[in-house]
Amino acid sequence: CACGNEEVTATEPVATDPAGADPIVKDELNMSPEELYGDIDQTKPVDGVYKIWSIVGVEQLAKHPEAKFEVLCHIDLEGATLAPVPEFTGEIDGANWTVKNFTVKGDGENFGFFAVNKGNVHNLTIEDVTFLPGSNAKNIGAWAGINEGKLLRCYANNSTLNVSAAAADAACGALVGTNLGSLGNMGGEVYLEFTAPGAAKVGGLVGVAKGGVNEYLQNDGKVTVTGANKMVGLFAGEATDTVFQTCVWRGEDNSQDGKLFINFTGNPDDDEL
Repeated sequence: CACGNEEVTATEPVATDPAGADPIVKDELNMSPEELYGDIDQTKPVDGVYKIWSIVGVEQLAKHPEAKFEVLCHIDLEGATLAPVPEFTGEIDGANWTVKNFTVKGDGENFGFFAVNKGNVHNLTIEDVTFLPGSNAKNIGAWAGINEGKLLRCYANNSTLNVSAAAADAACGALVGTNLGSLGNMGGEVYLEFTAPGAAKVGGLVGVAKGGVNEYLQNDGKVTVTGANKMVGLFAGEATDTVFQTCVWRGEDNSQDGKLFINFTGNPDDDEL
């Protein structure tokens, strides 16, 4: 500078390729999760949080159900079969990513992506999932057999829940079997077909709602129920001491032995809701 009084600030050097040409820039849009996150060990927490970017990370949910997890990207499980995550008490930040293309299969009393959720799960989508509960299943739902925690902004898209056998007096919902906790801003497209014999409580959103909160729930799928001795509702098969607020049924009509149900909660005296 002519006057010589201006402060000179050094600039950080830019990495270049070996030929000394253009700066090296990662093309993250076209890189695989392995290329982006392959240096992250999903079996060990980073600053107390497990990072999930492949099936290895998803499997850690069942191994460390008390821990905190963060999903880093969309994950295609390529047709893998998983057992329900057992009693989950931790936290999952889905960061608005999707885990897709897998089957959940199990023969426990509580059945869903989580057998029982007592934790805090938010901002996560599961997609293209086939749910196959066994004959011992009593509380059945895509997201959780029983929810005692929080499920917030969790979606289940283009998924099927086929119940051909279940325990006596089962509670089955497209999203959650029995809700005792908090459900908020949940929805998706779940196709529930309940053909198991015997009594059951079946709902387009929740099987049985007891004392919990159900806000901003929606299902665009379909619920079909066949057989006698079943309580069927668009929102819930049975609801007691609970709140349903701003819930929407946009799927195909419920049916039981070919008869259309217009009841919202399955309770005979709740048609006016």
